[in-house]
Amino acid sequence: VKEFRDGKVSKGKAILLITQELAKANPPELDQQGSTFANPLQSYINMLESHEQEICNAADRGRGRRGRSPSEEQSLHRGRSKCRRRPHLDESKFPWRVNKAIQSSLVSPQLLQTQESIDNFSCDIKCTKAALQNSFICPDFPNSEFIPAFMGKAVNFNAILAHLHSSTITEHRTQSIGEGISIHVDTQPEIAKSVRTQGNWLNACLKYNKAILCIFPHRGPGLNTYFQHISSLFSASIPAIHSQIIAYDKAVRKHVGSHRDIQLSDIHKFAAIKMAHIDSFGIGVATPSGGAEKKGRGQSRGGYNTKDTAPCNNWNADCCNIHSGKCRYAHVCSKCGHKH
Repeated sequence: VKEFRDGKVSKGKAILLITQELAKANPPELDQQGSTFANPLQSYINMLESHEQEICNAADRGRGRRGRSPSEEQSLHRGRSKCRRRPHLDESKFPWRVNKAIQSSLVSPQLLQTQESIDNFSCDIKCTKAALQNSFICPDFPNSEFIPAFMGKAVNFNAILAHLHSSTITEHRTQSIGEGISIHVDTQPEIAKSVRTQGNWLNACLKYNKAILCIFPHRGPGLNTYFQHISSLFSASIPAIHSQIIAYDKAVRKHVGSHRDIQLSDIHKFAAIKMAHIDSFGIGVATPSGGAEKKGRGQSRGGYNTKDTAPCNNWNADCCNIHSGKCRYAHVCSKCGHKH
């Protein structure tokens, strides 16, 4: 009991030691009814619980008192932790737990393995990030994109490309603005480049794939399938619409990062996204026919936007009502780049 009060042993350890001492003094064969053993044990347990209650009461009466011995501080901290223990969270009552059990039998083994890894990483994401960055296989990857990669979210290819060409060293600064309040600031390198061409995308994607394979080694085949899919779109298209393919890739990765039941290799599930960002009549490509936007930065004197090299999707669909000299986009074929 004295060692427990001094903070040298835990309550469970103290009960075990007391039980052993009572067993030596009162062997079971000499105590048939157990009263000689049980009564003193209960008395000692009451003493331990009484000491715990005193610690809780002391914590309530006055926190922050100084002059306590280290052992008293440990006991007080243990008592406070017990008094402030959070209620147990019953995850079995989550309504999505049942759906998760059903969906687990429908998704691929690769998705299940990815989800298990994400569940493990999310237990302590900061420790996970530090462990990878301190390993010998840590990839050359922007610091801001590690956590999205661990959590299976979409990663910013612009940040990867900027990190690839930057010579600026990222600094971590913490500024205290009051008692217990501080601001953490990362001085990120200025993003001087963004993914606009096939070459930009290729460099960023290779860095992304290498980092993802360090975190999810089982995703290699899926990443290769998606890489071949985007590469084939670049090869089959004129450079004028490569920006639309890049927009399609960004939308796909964002869509996959927001779901847990699809992966990048599920190409057939991205038909609507491809239509929106690549097809001439997609909502992310087509512009309203007729009329002109208000004059702003980068516009000509006539009030129309400066000529763009991208082909006019409305003209290719035979529905552009703007003269070729005033239309913002080029009146050329979106497939070959020439006028017909």
